[in-house]
Amino acid sequence: MMKYKKFDNKVLSVKNFLSLEEIDRIMSELRHKLNNKRNKYFKLSSRSKNIGFTKDRSSFDKDYYLAKEKKTWPKVYDSFRNLPSFNNIVIPKIRKLSKKLLLKKIRIITKGFRIIEKNDKRSYPFHQEYVGIDSNCFFVFWIALHDILESEGGLLLGKHMPNKKMPHVLNKIQYPILKNQKMWIKNSKEKNFKAGELLAFGRFVPHGSARKIQGVPRWCCLIRAGI
Repeated sequence: MMKYKKFDNKVLSVKNFLSLEEIDRIMSELRHKLNNKRNKYFKLSSRSKNIGFTKDRSSFDKDYYLAKEKKTWPKVYDSFRNLPSFNNIVIPKIRKLSKKLLLKKIRIITKGFRIIEKNDKRSYPFHQEYVGIDSNCFFVFWIALHDILESEGGLLLGKHMPNKKMPHVLNKIQYPILKNQKMWIKNSKEKNFKAGELLAFGRFVPHGSARKIQGVPRWCCLIRAGI
């Protein structure tokens, strides 16, 4: 695995990894999940299956907030990873890019969506991805599903990129984080995104979620893929 070590602390940005049309297909399917009539708990605001999310997301957000109030929300959220458009659009592109980077057949380790709302009480402190992942060579692929500006929940990236495992400790909610969080935050830069932009980074890249104090809910795809 030594020859792959050069990727462990690298960051790669790919603009327009997903087209606006592809994002609209994905978000339309997400909304269809929220509007599933077979679920008796969901009586949402619109029956439309197709939306132009990248042009006007107001109806999507309305249905999202209504869905979150229901007790079935955790099951609905978990079902998002099995969207046909996610598996037919996003995953094949990730496999293709991963193979170019690693020159090997890769496996999808984890996949799903991540959502953060304004003033979300959850926090994702600085950490490295190697903790808890059963692979010695993998990339994290973070894909913005809409524009994400400063203070809208983008990513914080460390200015210093160690190419080794750094010691972690458990915080109050038993989440592994790097020691000396204040130092990492002080020596970080906030990464903003355009819709469809992908950020790929190795398992030793220190990162965390930027504070979200404004804007609509932040949606992204998060996939880990490697050998």
